[in-house]
Amino acid sequence: MTIENLYALQGNHERYLTNGMPVPRPVYISDGELHHHQWVMDNLNVNEKEWINKLPYQMNLNEQGQQITFLHSLLMENKYDFSQPKELTVNCLDEYFNEIEANIICYGHIHSQRIVKGKKHYINPGSLGCNNLSTAHFYMLNINKNGLSIEKMETEYNGKLLLKELKKRKVPDREMISMLFYGKQ
Repeated sequence: MTIENLYALQGNHERYLTNGMPVPRPVYISDGELHHHQWVMDNLNVNEKEWINKLPYQMNLNEQGQQITFLHSLLMENKYDFSQPKELTVNCLDEYFNEIEANIICYGHIHSQRIVKGKKHYINPGSLGCNNLSTAHFYMLNINKNGLSIEKMETEYNGKLLLKELKKRKVPDREMISMLFYGKQ
């Protein structure tokens, strides 16, 4: 499964799909989420599972002299779960990403869209499409010889169709997914 100039990274849910849920199961993973992950695993074919398993946790690029690191978040010491900064302040982000040698860090895990400029640029696109507006918000980085610009973008999608498909496919925990990620039932 290859799309030219499209890169994907592994996050916590991809990690759970390829390596199973953490044992013992953390308190933040509900019975519904556990059942949902098992359903997804049961519906992936071997090629899809292999593709997900090969996704990197981090990718580094050099574009026009800009060092850019893309990652879901930093792995915890157990090399299984992802950690997150204590707060999303400049000082906390500077400390959290201190070991990464890049001047632009694009990260996720925290579903809060933001751009913070500290010792580095910290860019979090938020949750792509997970809102009650049926729009997917994202950032476009434009890097050229004149420097860097970051543009907030959005595109519409059919949210009603998405919710209809959750119900039609009998996706486990769909009520929680609909409410938590899309603000609807």
